[in-house]
Amino acid sequence: MANDNQTRTLFRRAIGKDDRKAIIGDVDGVIYEPGRTGFVRVRYPSSDGFGWPTVVRLGITAALTPGLPVKVGWRDDELQIKSLDNGGIDAGNWNGYIGTTTNQQTNGVDLNLSPILISTPFGASKPLYVTLFPFKYIRNGTVHSFTGVSGGVDLSSYVPGSADQSRVVGIYLKPDDTHEVKASISTGDPLGDSDFQESLNAATDGNIPAVFWKMRTGQTLISDTDKLWDCRQWINVPENDYATVQTSDATQTTIASISVAELSLLTITGTFSGVKSDYSAAIAGTFVASVRRASGGNATLVGVTVTSNTDGVTPSFTVDADTGSQTARLRVTGISAQNWSWACKWSSLVT
Repeated sequence: MANDNQTRTLFRRAIGKDDRKAIIGDVDGVIYEPGRTGFVRVRYPSSDGFGWPTVVRLGITAALTPGLPVKVGWRDDELQIKSLDNGGIDAGNWNGYIGTTTNQQTNGVDLNLSPILISTPFGASKPLYVTLFPFKYIRNGTVHSFTGVSGGVDLSSYVPGSADQSRVVGIYLKPDDTHEVKASISTGDPLGDSDFQESLNAATDGNIPAVFWKMRTGQTLISDTDKLWDCRQWINVPENDYATVQTSDATQTTIASISVAELSLLTITGTFSGVKSDYSAAIAGTFVASVRRASGGNATLVGVTVTSNTDGVTPSFTVDADTGSQTARLRVTGISAQNWSWACKWSSLVT
C-alpha cells in the first residue's frame, strides 16, 4: 500500500507539473466552503464544461467572483489557488481585481485570511443568518476588541414582502463594539448607489459600515453571491470619532475616554450636544483640550476651552485627565430628575 508521500507524488504526476486551470465557485455560485475558513470551491474543466467542485485553500488576494479563472497547484503540501489564470481572464474579458465587465457589482479585495472584520453566510443550519467574527481594531489610538456575534446575525426580517423586490441590508460596527443592522427601502432590481445610501443614512452617526448584503423576495438562503459590498473599516475609517450617552441626574458622566501614551501630547478638537427628553431645552458647543504625559508619568490636563450655546439651562461639558486609566475623559453633567441625551464627535492630534 502506498504511503501518503507516494500517494501525493502519484497524484502530482497525474495532474502534471504545471498548475491546473480552474474556475472559482460551484454550479450554484457558492465560493466559500462552510465551516472551513480560508477554503474555497473550484471546478476543473471537463469534457462537458466544468466538473464537480473541489475544496482548496485560498492562497491569493483578489476579488472573488463565481467563474473567475484561477490556477490551482501544490504549495506547503496542500492544494491551493496559486495565481489568477491570466489567459482565462483575457479570453473571458475579466479583470481579476474588480470583477467582470458585466458584473460591476463586484467590489473590493477578498481578505478572509486577514484579522479584520469578516462576514460570511452562516450556512444551511441558519439559512438567513450571516456570521460576524471577532477582531481587534484601533479607533482613535485605542485598541478595541469586537467579540463577534454568537450565533450569527439574523437577516430574515429584511426579506422583502412584496413580489420581485430586493433591498440593501448593511451591518455596522458601533463605537461601543456592538453592531446594528440598517436596510434600504425595498425596490426592484437593479440596486444602485441610492440604495446603499439609504442604508447609510439610516445608520447611527459614527458607526462604521462593515458589509452590505442583498435580500430579495422569497429568499430562503443567503449565499456568497448575495454579498454586495465588502466595506470593512480598514477602508472606511470615519474622519471623526463619535459617542453618545444618557443622563438622568446631575452626576458627571464620561461619554468617552481616549488613551494618552507616555511621551505624548494629545490634543482633542470636537463638538458636543445635549437635549432634554421632551426637547424643551438643549445645549451645544465646541471644545479644544490638551493632555500630556511624560515618561513614567501620569496623564495631565494642559487645558480645556469650551464654547457653548444654551437656552438658560445648567448642563455642562468638559474634558479632564484620569490618572487611573491614563486617559483623557470627555464628560457631561446633566440635571437632577431630567433625562438628557448627549452626543459628541471629535478628532485627535498626537504630538
